[in-house]
Amino acid sequence: MVMGPATQLACNPAISLASNGYAVIKGAIPSERINALLASLERIKRSRRFRFRAQGTNSFESPNLDDQGNLRNSIHNPHLLGALPAFRKNVESIIFSDQLYHCLRQEAGEGVYVNWQTMLFDRSVGTRNHQDSWYLDTDPPGGVIGAWIALEDISMECGPFKIYERTNHGRIDPSDYDFADLEKDQAFRRDYPEARCVRLLPAKGDVILWDSLLVHGADMPTSDVKTRKSLTAHFYSHGKAVQDQPIKRSFSIYDHQ
Repeated sequence: MVMGPATQLACNPAISLASNGYAVIKGAIPSERINALLASLERIKRSRRFRFRAQGTNSFESPNLDDQGNLRNSIHNPHLLGALPAFRKNVESIIFSDQLYHCLRQEAGEGVYVNWQTMLFDRSVGTRNHQDSWYLDTDPPGGVIGAWIALEDISMECGPFKIYERTNHGRIDPSDYDFADLEKDQAFRRDYPEARCVRLLPAKGDVILWDSLLVHGADMPTSDVKTRKSLTAHFYSHGKAVQDQPIKRSFSIYDHQ
């Protein structure tokens, strides 16, 4: 759970979680906490004894490093790696921080927020367009908030995080549209005429929030050396009911190739 006192953080008042389904809070997470996390990640990912549950495959794996020494397989729930207390504390210092709570409070209101899951990405991965509600949500749906934390400055070559504005009106069936190419799907354009695709280029320490009904994804990177180091967490308000997984994941929405 995340809780803390009030504070003010820089954001764009014209874009909010309530009106657009997402918000960007600038400079929310201190650089020193990010640096500590990345330094501890550099140490553990080179250990042959390090094993973790991989995001996407949901199986326990050893580190799979690319030519630049970045993890191809991303880490699911890094805050639960009890055998690595220093690394775990560096993850917790961000996802359970007052700063991230302030972001949630600023956009979603007062209260106590429960963490559902976290994910740590060391390099760029493409992500299929989707709603989080397909995999995890409250009952009724729409009550889960995703938080994407930039652990470095993000450029277009990284394969940026992207959202489709004002698509958070309700759950969409995955078979309703061509989610691989929504821009050319005439039915999607007809049903969501305001669904402008926005590719976000946050700076290190910026936080992107979105609700579980917003369609989002990430482009494939265009550079072999650029990374998109990030930490993602999902929260819901304490006391809300959560639903069973609506869709059993038979494939990964992440492209680690």
